[in-house]
Amino acid sequence: MAGAFSGLLAFLISKMDGVGGLEGWRWIFILEGIATVLVATVSYFLIWDEPSTATFLSESEKAIIIDLLADSRASIRANQLEERSATDWKQVKLALVDWQVSDLIPSVNDD
Repeated sequence: MAGAFSGLLAFLISKMDGVGGLEGWRWIFILEGIATVLVATVSYFLIWDEPSTATFLSESEKAIIIDLLADSRASIRANQLEERSATDWKQVKLALVDWQVSDLIPSVNDD
């Protein structure tokens, strides 16, 4: 939705060319910057850091989410350790065989 309306909004704002002695593109930066600061300020107070601080969740919902997050973090760490040891050399080989890397190496080593 934002992508559909951003171009139209920018077009309309750019028609403010000359208002206040500023070009239209400057108005785009000013108004969209103000909107960004307002959204960031509101979001700071509405987005919770942890499930335990979310006031809209019941205690049982908080406990379930905290357990799910702990399980998820543990499985991600285990997968990362597994992948790190198993795929390092495979990734190096894939990078060296890639034609873009192969074409770049002579230009880097050119004396």
